[in-house]
Amino acid sequence: MSQTVAIVGTGTASCSQFKMSIADRPLEEREYFAWGQGYMSGILLTAPAGVDDGLSLTPESFPISAQIAFVRAFCDKFPAATYSDGIETLYRALGGKAVK
Repeated sequence: MSQTVAIVGTGTASCSQFKMSIADRPLEEREYFAWGQGYMSGILLTAPAGVDDGLSLTPESFPISAQIAFVRAFCDKFPAATYSDGIETLYRALGGKAVK
């Protein structure tokens, strides 16, 4: 049985809101991504047993700077999506399977 939960915080902003925020305040992107790291950590912690075991959220092959750029590019491409959609896409790009 799946459970519906409400996501709260910075990640609920649309990608267009995110882009406007960082255009005015570039350092705010750090706050967004810190939220995203917490969100990905939560996904990993609540993954079913045997799913995403050993998944690294910071592999050498995909450093944080590249991850931030990945989410920014996602938001450029999908302005109506939410920042959390971009983070979930990043999670999948890191090899995660615990996201619908």
